[in-house]
Amino acid sequence: MSDTETPEKKSSGGAAAAFGISLVVSAGVTAGALFGMVQPQVDALSQSARAANAQLEPLALKAVAQSKAIEELKAEVARRAEAITALEAAVKAAAEKRAAEAAAAAKAEAEAKANDPYARFPARGEWNAPLTVVMFADFADPLTARMQPILKGLEEKYGKQIRVVFMNLAVRPQGKLAAQAGLAAHEQGRFWALYEVLLANQAKLDRKSLEAHAQAAGLDLVKFASALDGKAYEKQVAAELAEAVKQGATVTPTFLVGTAKIAGAQPLEAFTAVIDEELAKTAAKPQP
Repeated sequence: MSDTETPEKKSSGGAAAAFGISLVVSAGVTAGALFGMVQPQVDALSQSARAANAQLEPLALKAVAQSKAIEELKAEVARRAEAITALEAAVKAAAEKRAAEAAAAAKAEAEAKANDPYARFPARGEWNAPLTVVMFADFADPLTARMQPILKGLEEKYGKQIRVVFMNLAVRPQGKLAAQAGLAAHEQGRFWALYEVLLANQAKLDRKSLEAHAQAAGLDLVKFASALDGKAYEKQVAAELAEAVKQGATVTPTFLVGTAKIAGAQPLEAFTAVIDEELAKTAAKPQP
């Protein structure tokens, strides 16, 4: 009977099974209770996560848009940098071109002035005026003084179309000294200032008066007196007289207007007729 269970063994096995079932039931109840307690928190967290996602989505879209805007801005900055570089290159090229043109113009002007037969003489008006009017005159000549209103009228009428050049035709003794005084003033860049004073005071062209006139014209008196004492311009006055005679100036004043010559004191109309004719010739010449 070793293989047969006794009544005691059957009784203890049943008790164990009942106890196990009791534990299972008890554990099931506890898990359900716990799930019921945790579920609301899980639901809350899930809802919070959804809300967070709802907030993050527009932020993400905004970040994408901002990133795109930044890239576009970078591209625009690059384009503008290229444009600035191109502009700087253009400005530099234009500046170099202007500098080259200015240098060429300065060279051409220097060459033209070097070939200008009247460049070293006192002159009024543009050096490259279409027409040059050369006045051969003597500061001691009354007719020269009388012609000044007419000469000023011509300058006002023709403006930049004419240039007036003065050359000494000093045939009177006081005119010779005054001519030297005029060249001394020209050396100081004050010829026309002294010119006006001398022609307005033809009765006072002695040495002492010349110094007073030089002071009135704003000259450096020390340099002026030194030039007269040293006879610095005596030979030049004589050379200008010889040149004037060579060009047909035998009376004072004589005017060389382009290719025409007007001798003595003539009315305004005589000058305008000649100047208009000479300007017409100049305009008809082909430009270089």
